[in-house]
Amino acid sequence: MLGCTASLLAQNEEVVVLKNETDLLLVGKQLYFWEDIDGKLSIEDILSPTYQAKFQKNTTNVFARPASTKVYWIKLTVQNLSSVQAWIEAGSIALWYIDYYTAEAGSYQLKLQTGFFRPEQNKAYPTNLFWLPLPGSSQPQTVYLRIQSLRTMELPLQVGTLLSLHQNKTKTDYIVGGFVGLILMMFLYNLFLLIATKDRVYIWYVLYLFSTIFIFTFLNQYPLLVYLFPKLRYASQQYIISLQNISYLFAAVFAIDFLNFRRHVPYFRVYLLCLLLVMIGVIPCCNILHIIPFPILSLTNQMLVLVLALSLVSVSLYLWITKKERIAKFYAWGWIFFFSSTFSFIFTINGVIPYHFLSRNATFLGVSLEALMFSLALADRIRQMRKSQLESRLAILQKTLENKKLIEQQNIILEQKVKERTAELQEQKHLFENQSIMLEQMSSLARVGGWELDLISQKSTWSKTTKEIHEVPLDFEPSIEKGLAFFKEGKDREKISQAVQQLIEYGTPYNIELKLITAKGNELWVRLIGRAEFEQGVCKRIYGAIYDIDAMKRAEEKIKSQYDILLKHSEKLAQANATKDKLFSIIGHDLRSPINTLLNLLDVISKGFISVEEFQQLLPKVHQNVKTVHHTLENLLQWSYSQMQGIKSAPKQVELHEIVLENIALFTEAAQNKEIQLIYDVPSDYVVFADENQTRLIIRNLLNNAIKFTKKGGTISVFAKREGNFIVLTIKDTGVGMSEEQVASLFKNNTSFSTYGTSGEKGTGLGLMLCKEMVEQNKGKICVESELGKGSAFIFSLPMP
Repeated sequence: MLGCTASLLAQNEEVVVLKNETDLLLVGKQLYFWEDIDGKLSIEDILSPTYQAKFQKNTTNVFARPASTKVYWIKLTVQNLSSVQAWIEAGSIALWYIDYYTAEAGSYQLKLQTGFFRPEQNKAYPTNLFWLPLPGSSQPQTVYLRIQSLRTMELPLQVGTLLSLHQNKTKTDYIVGGFVGLILMMFLYNLFLLIATKDRVYIWYVLYLFSTIFIFTFLNQYPLLVYLFPKLRYASQQYIISLQNISYLFAAVFAIDFLNFRRHVPYFRVYLLCLLLVMIGVIPCCNILHIIPFPILSLTNQMLVLVLALSLVSVSLYLWITKKERIAKFYAWGWIFFFSSTFSFIFTINGVIPYHFLSRNATFLGVSLEALMFSLALADRIRQMRKSQLESRLAILQKTLENKKLIEQQNIILEQKVKERTAELQEQKHLFENQSIMLEQMSSLARVGGWELDLISQKSTWSKTTKEIHEVPLDFEPSIEKGLAFFKEGKDREKISQAVQQLIEYGTPYNIELKLITAKGNELWVRLIGRAEFEQGVCKRIYGAIYDIDAMKRAEEKIKSQYDILLKHSEKLAQANATKDKLFSIIGHDLRSPINTLLNLLDVISKGFISVEEFQQLLPKVHQNVKTVHHTLENLLQWSYSQMQGIKSAPKQVELHEIVLENIALFTEAAQNKEIQLIYDVPSDYVVFADENQTRLIIRNLLNNAIKFTKKGGTISVFAKREGNFIVLTIKDTGVGMSEEQVASLFKNNTSFSTYGTSGEKGTGLGLMLCKEMVEQNKGKICVESELGKGSAFIFSLPMP
């Protein structure tokens, strides 16, 4: 029933009529097609009236579509009036899957499953393309092809007999064979030139020629690569983009090197390298990782190939016309042929321009002409080189002939002078030999050696003194690796290694002092000097000198050590001098004044100038002066001892409560005289691990200062608390307070901060410095919080046992 329906629907469709055995019909305009977007339709669906009505007639000689994921159904009606069986040729190896349906016994059956991705044995006839047999009937036969491929859909369908198909294939075989033979011949010729000239330009060209044999035969339906390597069947189709771009890479690199883009067009060289990076890096990655769908990637790469070819055409024309580079002429024509043929090929297989045998196979002609032009360019390059060499030789020969005449004229004069010069040279020779001996002796005495390394021959040379410095035998054969190994492992070896590397790569000279270990294990200071010689941007030779500066360095170290000792003695002397000045200042001012007052008072009393009653009225003041002198003397002695000998602590367990009570009792009278209230809160179980006398002195000085700077009617608070493993004691007053500047200079040894108290009490400024030194000696800390006009709080900590 399906077959009958299909026959009825095909009555109004164009029929391909094969009349003779030698006929070969290109039937692109007689076929009908339907695009199965989802690829889910079966032959039964296609044969239904709904889909039969949707088939469209192809309007070009060859059915061609850009790469896509669609499945195409092809319908073709053929009438064979010849006396032999007719065949259909699907003329593209880019067809991955082909399902061939013919009508048998009134219904359509799957006759054949073939395609590039299916086994070779599935083919109905052993050929590089796909030949499909038509049913043996002289009546019109409608056949269906279901075709799927992610590559560009180029389907030249031809109908003929095996005779006509073979005749056409033979013609194509000759073209392909001629192309392969021509390219292979040029490959071998240029390979010979590469071996003969050792010119690296030929490397890229030979690789390009070799790759075109496989790439362009594959693109023109002859998969030689698959014939040689059957395992590449799937990879060759799926990664054809990446494979063909390798050939373009060789061609582009050949252009860069051959036309010297680095010198003539540096910016274009960068652009071309970026384009190649996309073609051989980004495109293959997207191809292999399936980041971009294959059809889109295929079309993108085709456009990039055209851009590459057009770019190379443009720059070669620019160099030929503008820069007058004769050698670029052949190159320009070569890329014009390549671009034209590639343009024709790409736009033909994508259905943009009508299909023609010449346009479809234009790449064979284009690449052959391109290869021929490139070979001519290389030959012209050799001719130019030989011409330059010949001209140079002719110029040398002409100059030689001219010089010969001059030489003949000068010979007579020279012969006369030879005898005179011979005597002079003999004398100079003796002088030179003597100077050489003297120089070698001076070098040996000064311990200055020379070295050099020829980077071409890798021959290293050391002078005799250099070997003596390294303590190696005179027959020692040096090298750069052996030389670096003598330097002390670590910073010294890394430093000389980097210096040598910079010298070779960039010509950066060095002059450095390092330590080396001689062959006998002796450590030695040396100074190294290195220089380089470059030719055409390449380092050819490095050389330098080595100085034995070990004695000088050791003398410097000894002088530096003695200088450090002198500097320390100087610092101690300056400190002792400052201590002496401080002592004399305190003795001369803070002690002499109250003692003089006391002496005057005693003199007045002894002479009877005052009565007993008047003396008793002055007694409190005398007592206060004596206490001041006593306190000052005690602080002075403690501070002087600390400056001269250093504070030495004898820590033990000390009950803080007892020492605070002892000092409160000591200063009760002084506090009552100024109507100051003393408040204390120190728990009896607070025990610190510190020097008892020093702890007593710290508290006494801080309480004395608090009373000294607190006005009448004020308050002094003494309280303690635990913080971790420390007892923190605070002595807080409501006195005059201090400014930020005064607080900042309190505990500095080089600052004398002494002021009068609220009742005229005097001080030396030593008490707080003693407190700081003793607190820190006992592993504690001291600080002050103060605000001008509101009082101060001195806070110090001592460790617990």
